[in-house]
Amino acid sequence: MTDCKLCKRRVCAKDILEHVKQQHPLCRIFTGEVEGMRLADFEYGEQGEWFAPFVVHGQFLWEVTSIDPASKLLIETFYAVPNGKPKDKLYCEVMLDSEETKFVSKINLNLDPDVDDDENSIIIPWRTVPNYVDSDGNFVYKIHITKK
Repeated sequence: MTDCKLCKRRVCAKDILEHVKQQHPLCRIFTGEVEGMRLADFEYGEQGEWFAPFVVHGQFLWEVTSIDPASKLLIETFYAVPNGKPKDKLYCEVMLDSEETKFVSKINLNLDPDVDDDENSIIIPWRTVPNYVDSDGNFVYKIHITKK
């Protein structure tokens, strides 16, 4: 069993993709190719959390983006939903680009569902975060998840 990050409902892990498609039809399911991501209603300095489902090479992942203003952290964390033994090693690259700064970080994703959050997390430098907010108030970045 696993939790749907969108509605907190307990779902059989092998059924999570079908659950998201049926119960959250307006939610886009990302494929891991270079994806342009937008966090709507982003308020720098305000606590917040956003969720995005990914299916990459048969592996279902949740991307959780969280802001903790007290510790001045913006964190991208990836959670694998178990669906049998992982067949592939996956790598995740997060890219942020603005006129002022550029940030790129690449990690090897640990697909063990019990992995420590820190191992599958990317921390965005706090002082640069405002550079990646567009004129509509969306935090804008790219994600690429691949086997290579």
